[in-house]
Amino acid sequence: DNNTLYIDGRITHLSNDIELFYKLKNSKDYNEINTYPRTKFNTSFSDKYIIKKEGYSLAIPLKKNDVLEFYFKYNNKYYQVTNTYIKHSRISNISKSYYIHDNFMITKGKGKINITKKPNKLGRIKKELRYWFGILYSKKKNKKLKVLSLIRIVFTRFIYFITKPFMPKNIWLFCDREFMGRDNAEALYKYTLSQENTDNRHCYFVIDKGYEDYERIKKYGKVIKYHTFKYKLFFLNAKYLISSHADGYINNACGAERSFFVDLYSFKYIYLTHGILLHDSSSWLNRINKDFTLNVVTSPLECKSILEGEYYFKEEQLIKSGLPRHDNLFIKEDEKNQILFMPSWRSKLAGPTIPGTQRREYNEEFTQSDYFKFYDKLFNDKKLQKVLKEHNLKIKFCIHPSFRAQFDDFKGNEYVDIAIDVDSQYETKVSKFIVTDYSSSACDFAYLRKPVVYANFDFDTIFETHYYNPGYFNYDKNGFGPNCKSYDETIDNIIKVIKNNCKMEEKYIKRCDEFFYHKDNKNCERAYKALMEYDKTHKN
Repeated sequence: DNNTLYIDGRITHLSNDIELFYKLKNSKDYNEINTYPRTKFNTSFSDKYIIKKEGYSLAIPLKKNDVLEFYFKYNNKYYQVTNTYIKHSRISNISKSYYIHDNFMITKGKGKINITKKPNKLGRIKKELRYWFGILYSKKKNKKLKVLSLIRIVFTRFIYFITKPFMPKNIWLFCDREFMGRDNAEALYKYTLSQENTDNRHCYFVIDKGYEDYERIKKYGKVIKYHTFKYKLFFLNAKYLISSHADGYINNACGAERSFFVDLYSFKYIYLTHGILLHDSSSWLNRINKDFTLNVVTSPLECKSILEGEYYFKEEQLIKSGLPRHDNLFIKEDEKNQILFMPSWRSKLAGPTIPGTQRREYNEEFTQSDYFKFYDKLFNDKKLQKVLKEHNLKIKFCIHPSFRAQFDDFKGNEYVDIAIDVDSQYETKVSKFIVTDYSSSACDFAYLRKPVVYANFDFDTIFETHYYNPGYFNYDKNGFGPNCKSYDETIDNIIKVIKNNCKMEEKYIKRCDEFFYHKDNKNCERAYKALMEYDKTHKN
């Protein structure tokens, strides 16, 4: 942006005495690069790192043609470093690849990055034609690539350039899950549509056709279907990609063919988050791994953990607005005699992801898991059923979307209804209280000061069976309800809340008051203003 080359990189080495430098050909100076640790990716032996990985971020002002090279210094000697371009790089490892932005063109050389002035139209056409030959030539280097696939890739690039002059110039793409909305992206999308459109924004919500939310959102906004050629063109022309999720298909419409199109990826990825970060998810949800531009936060503790953890954000990249969907919690609904069960998923219990989608295959061994057995037993607990009957209450068990393939495994009864793809905001408003585990859905109830019971029966093993690590949130000290680590403890505390007229205890109300930045219905407004301010100061 603004004739500045931004580079995020990483280096792997074996020594603690290595220093990293960059050098521009037009300068004699070796500029030292400040690195930061990436401890989760180090390889250790006997409590000592034997393979060390570090990251770095650079901002290099561009004024004229130049060549950028990287070196490491060891024993007072400089050694040139060979570059490899990873998934979010705007140039790829494919022969003749290039990237044009502002007034400059970036190309790769052997162990260097070439910086030249942006070519004129004829020069650009020649460059693109050379790249097409490079794409077709890649068949020789990778026998798995099919000729027809490469021809289709070249054709897609051709259509992109032919249609670009006729495409909207300020495209904002919003998306929640592939098959549903009702999350932070839809909340902010709806709010954005309600604001004065002074900068000629073209806002679209992306969702698969054939689902209830597709038709519902289509009634008040513009909708684009996932996995269509139209979506790919809008994706490649988008200025902003605004999502509550971070699955690979969201910021990569080209799937396994990403490397052939990365130079056309020009969007800024605004991560609204699906829920509040309570655990250490930095190995997955860090800025470098997902190419985030801005990240929404809801709590001072959450913000502190991101800045001090290995998420690689600066404070100005965090929007302290609160979750946009929390605004909807203030729209009144009549409460039902219902207890909401909304546990999280377990990554080691879910079936494999279906490539290019957010859906998963069925896991045949799921019903043998402690997770399934715990809830199956609870649904049929005579002691709990007796109390539910006395207080005219029912349980609504909402299966996590990552377990949707396991829907038929769960069996309800007269006291338990099984549901999938629910409107979590509506269910939060109409339910008396929630029974959950490590899910941030507990925070939604805490936002309304409704009781929470944590059914953390696998508390001692959860970090071995899921993708995150222990974080700042201590369930015993920070939790919004009792942290139940056994089946009996869970049953007893559910009954205790019921007999307390489903009211949150005072000590937990105090924790809620201390946890959130805000408790109002202005999260969308704050997030929108932050995004507009960013847009104003980053016009390119």
